[in-house]
Amino acid sequence: MPENETLFPDARTASRWQPLKERIAGGESPNEIFSDFEDNFYAALRRVFKQWAKRGVNPKQMFEAALNEDRSVLRDLVNQVWNHDYARLLQYATSGEKSLHLDTVLRLFLNSAWDRIRDLLQIDCREGGVSDAFLKRVDQMLDCLRRGLLKNPSRVPNYPRQNKPRPDIDDALGEPLSLA
Repeated sequence: MPENETLFPDARTASRWQPLKERIAGGESPNEIFSDFEDNFYAALRRVFKQWAKRGVNPKQMFEAALNEDRSVLRDLVNQVWNHDYARLLQYATSGEKSLHLDTVLRLFLNSAWDRIRDLLQIDCREGGVSDAFLKRVDQMLDCLRRGLLKNPSRVPNYPRQNKPRPDIDDALGEPLSLA
């Protein structure tokens, strides 16, 4: 994983998103590999929050500063985290807004982060575009993250439980395990 989570891959850092981009280019549909998108998005946010904390800024401070009418508070925190890509994204996403609430700040931040990832992966360039089912799953993921961050803006919520059925042991082994 890259040492510093960034929205812009380059030759120096191995982007967590590059393997997904290659899989899409190889013909896999974004909906088929959505769980990998979700895992990467959660992991990226966790990494970002750790990087901010390493520079002495709690994510809650960053989000609360975005609520402040005085933009210098957020600017100072962005400088404190060395102009981190995601901090600048938060600053940009909330820059033209007035009378913000935490819910709105989180929504703007998460949507902007997803838009950047979506552009990076070029998933809209696929023939036929992106399915409505995929977009619905993305909206659910972002909403789940937003609700979790509203409860505790200092940490990325846990991954949502995957409703995957348990594997059938008989099918996996190719024969029944019954003692008949």
